[in-house]
Amino acid sequence: MERTIERQVVEGRYFNANGYSCAILAVITFPIDWAAYMGGHDGKAREEETIAFVAKHGAKLSQRDARHFFPQIDLPYRE
Repeated sequence: MERTIERQVVEGRYFNANGYSCAILAVITFPIDWAAYMGGHDGKAREEETIAFVAKHGAKLSQRDARHFFPQIDLPYRE
């Protein structure tokens, strides 16, 4: 039986001020694990572009900070 793995990006916070956007998000690999990232993009990026950029290039949060923003995720944190 083949196991289905699903990747999901969940937005925790998004801000855009003074021409720069910032996002905090979780990248979840069901049913394996997850990790949270934060990062920014220049003011030309839309919210969706910022989310995609941070998911690919963001700085990984510590498990403690990640669980603050995403207490509902009940999977092991990716180290």
